[in-house]
Amino acid sequence: MDTMNDARGAVPANDTTTAPSLDEILDAIAQVGDEQFDAEESAQALVLAREEIDTLKEALRTRTVIGQATGIIMAERGLSAQAAFAHLVTTSSHTNVKIREIAARMVDEANQKAAPQDA
Repeated sequence: MDTMNDARGAVPANDTTTAPSLDEILDAIAQVGDEQFDAEESAQALVLAREEIDTLKEALRTRTVIGQATGIIMAERGLSAQAAFAHLVTTSSHTNVKIREIAARMVDEANQKAAPQDA
């Protein structure tokens, strides 16, 4: 088999294929770059999704505690659920303490009061 030597190396003399053009090579490089960028975007999206999952898990735990605190207020003050929650919101805004923290304290106190009776 006859070969010709050029910058591409040994090529068969009867080879009718043409080498890719510079534009084709640059397009191929750009595609690889895009794929790497897409991988980076996917990694970022995964991190954001995990953060959102953690936030939602915390929100579910917080919701339960706030619901328990609302029930405590309802029982102690004879209020409706809406009025009891409004009381939590007002207390939070006046004390500059997050509702979930106020609720957690209330539930902890109620559990401590109930603990001797549970034993």
